[in-house]
Amino acid sequence: MTLFLIILIVSIILISRRMNYTVFTNTFYWLGIFWILILGVYLTSGIKYKYGLSVYSVAFILACIFALYIGALKAKKRPLLVFDINKTSVNVKKYIVWGIVGVLVFSYDYIRLNGIATSKGESNISLLGGWGALFIPLLLVFGLYLNARKIRNYGKFSIIGVVLIFLYSVPCMINAGREAILFGVIGVLSLYGYNNLLIAREEKKTGSFHKFFITIGSFFTILFFGYAILEISSTRFSDNEINVLLTYKDVSSQAMAEAVNWGPLEFLYYNIASYFSHQIPFIDFTLKEYHGPYLFGMYELNIISRRLPDFLGLDYKLATSELHRLYVSCGESFSGAWNTVLGSFIIDFTWVGAIIACYGCGYVVSISQRKFVSTLDPRYATLVALLCLSTFSTIQLGPFFQTQIYGAYIWWYVIFRKDECNILEHG
Repeated sequence: MTLFLIILIVSIILISRRMNYTVFTNTFYWLGIFWILILGVYLTSGIKYKYGLSVYSVAFILACIFALYIGALKAKKRPLLVFDINKTSVNVKKYIVWGIVGVLVFSYDYIRLNGIATSKGESNISLLGGWGALFIPLLLVFGLYLNARKIRNYGKFSIIGVVLIFLYSVPCMINAGREAILFGVIGVLSLYGYNNLLIAREEKKTGSFHKFFITIGSFFTILFFGYAILEISSTRFSDNEINVLLTYKDVSSQAMAEAVNWGPLEFLYYNIASYFSHQIPFIDFTLKEYHGPYLFGMYELNIISRRLPDFLGLDYKLATSELHRLYVSCGESFSGAWNTVLGSFIIDFTWVGAIIACYGCGYVVSISQRKFVSTLDPRYATLVALLCLSTFSTIQLGPFFQTQIYGAYIWWYVIFRKDECNILEHG
């Protein structure tokens, strides 16, 4: 696994440098990175599963990729409704205040009921915390937007924007989580690519000082968030979790010896192997064993399904209960419980519907990318950064499974979408 990770990291660096880092603004690039990651770790981790790369799972994944491509291709023929770069009606300060109040209220409620860094599965929040959570995604939206706007106008990051991204990560960190931190890293990298794209298009003047400033700013921001991820990983995957993994999973002696070679980072080896090796087997398991109930989008939108009347039969817990029953009957389990966005689509729409859903995703992402490339507007740079960071959630349960992601999309749409007024026939 070590060799695979080195090859992957070196390949990412070489491809990114060759493209002058503008590829960081390409959603499909990030999607490829994370799906290659789970495929490579599955093949090289040394952890054996009953399920894996069967004919069914390979054919299904290839069909989903093809549907994604066809959807993206279809979107290229559609006229675009875009922003006027010189017009905006956004009251930035108001939304930032809402976001800060939201994170303070949620954090207070969470710590009051759970303490700090408790297990995610045991966490609780009251109505007060739920209300605060609605406004937290505003910090991500405006953290990215303020950075994008300052990059376009002045060629450097916004300190306030970086602080807002950090505040967005706080609720996740107090719950010993890492996703929001990684989202911040990908968002910053996407904006760095945006800066280089502006320079390549000569749409802003920049000197060597500004280029140096934004490069160093990106580096230290990513370094800080990377350190935070490492520290949280050391608490989330301790010796106890390693012993559970080695007890209940068939881990090869070669993999265990390789983990020892990581020295003080041995926990990180097992953390990566455990979290990123089970997605491919889980997709295969879901394809072969799951035969309902199908929830018509309510599994992915679990926050809504929890509030629906029981007689509708759309509570996401019906699906999770069925999966747990299948774990027992089939003698299999998965440490991260991530069957990816494809697994979520199967549970919601069957495998046929999952392929159709991939077509829709390709279409929407391609439209957004075209608007961004055609205008390089900071508002579209924000949207594309959101799409890029969401690609990590596709190897979990999907971007619409957690409010911290789909809430950001909703707020972006509510705040910015009304300003689109110009039609581009070809973009």
